[in-house]
Parts: sequence; structure tokens; C-alpha cells
Amino acid sequence: LVVDTEGSTDPIDYERIALFANCYSPRTKGTAGMLWGTDRPDGESSLGTHGGFLLGELLLNERWAGYARYDYASRDVPVGDAETTDGPTIGLSFWAQTQVRLTLETQFLKTADASRDRSAVAELMWAF
Repeated sequence: LVVDTEGSTDPIDYERIALFANCYSPRTKGTAGMLWGTDRPDGESSLGTHGGFLLGELLLNERWAGYARYDYASRDVPVGDAETTDGPTIGLSFWAQTQVRLTLETQFLKTADASRDRSAVAELMWAF
């Protein structure tokens, strides 16, 4: 697959393989995901990428759900060791309607040789 954005002078070739597995019970859901791939910037050496996540979600009632996720990602960089990011995320989702969901989450991700990044994310999803 070749990605070339308008006005860009450096197209990037990349390949990705992703695998996801879900497990359900009446009020809980578990998901595991893995990703492997390579980036091949035009004229440069290949850079590997791999990662994964584990997600657990609990349906609190018919409109509210809480979840926890652990993310891990590692990618090669042109100079030096691979860059690794990992850490937990916790969140809460509210379904205003079947197609409208509001999610608030906080992430505690850490990149190698850096302090843990604490961030909050608010997301409104409208499916149609």
C-alpha cells in the first residue's frame, strides 16, 4: 500500500497485519489485539512496528460502561533503539442514544526515557 498525501514529497510504503479477539458475557467484554508491520520511507531502510492491547469492559447499566485497557507499542526509529510506549487507560462511556456515545478517558502512557504522560481525552461518537 502506498500513501501519498497531497503536496507531500515523501511517499511512505507500509504493511500492517492486525489480529483482534473478543470474548463476551452478558455484562462484560474482553478484547485482545496485536499489530505487526513495517514502514518503508522512500529510499530508506525498513522500520518495524509491533504492539498490542488488552481491554476489559463492564456494562454498568443499559447506558453506562466502564473500561480499562493496557497498551504496548514499539517502533523502530532511523537512529538508535526502538521507541516503546506502554501504559494503562481507564474510561467511562455513556450512550445518549443508540448511535451517540460520549466517552471520557484518562491515559497513563509512558515512552522509554520519559516520565509517564497523564492525559485526559473526551470523545463524542456519532454513528450513522
